[in-house]
Amino acid sequence: MPRLSGSAWPFILRDDRDRIIGLRGPDDHEIYFLSEYYGAWRSTQDQAVSLVNTATPVTFNVSDYEADVALSGGDTITFATGGVWEFAGNFQLSNDTGTIFAVTFWPRVNGVDAPNTARVLDVPKQHAGGHGHAVLAASYFFTVSAGDQLQIMWSSPDVGVILETKAADVGPAVPSVFMTVRRVS
Repeated sequence: MPRLSGSAWPFILRDDRDRIIGLRGPDDHEIYFLSEYYGAWRSTQDQAVSLVNTATPVTFNVSDYEADVALSGGDTITFATGGVWEFAGNFQLSNDTGTIFAVTFWPRVNGVDAPNTARVLDVPKQHAGGHGHAVLAASYFFTVSAGDQLQIMWSSPDVGVILETKAADVGPAVPSVFMTVRRVS
């Protein structure tokens, strides 16, 4: 909850580190400035499940931005500031088998699977001499407290389905995973 300061309208809204984050007018309407709480990570490595049909954490090996959030252990995002946060991920999948497989992704907060949040994607089978490819994009809003931790989990019924990175070709290289988070209130 923001702290108020000032004796006349508008009140200045400050966070727990005494940073000005917005204004509150005489009608109690609040206006917030740009968020200083955000993070962005990616993986430039292929990833496979360790065991089929088993929850496996998605990992990241590149931290692009971290402001009041931090990546630890390559797979856990820790929030320094509570509030409502949006997070969005993009997952580049490849299937080198002759069967279509349904792959599942979901968020885990503080070691607990978030209810009713799974996303399932059918990854096309190998065809015309090339791997089947699909991209899953998912976005969520969560209320978190300072110190809460987020992981993205996934499961595949076959080790032939991977999160795939691709080298630069006509365009730039393709990471296997992108993840962004930002506090919205």
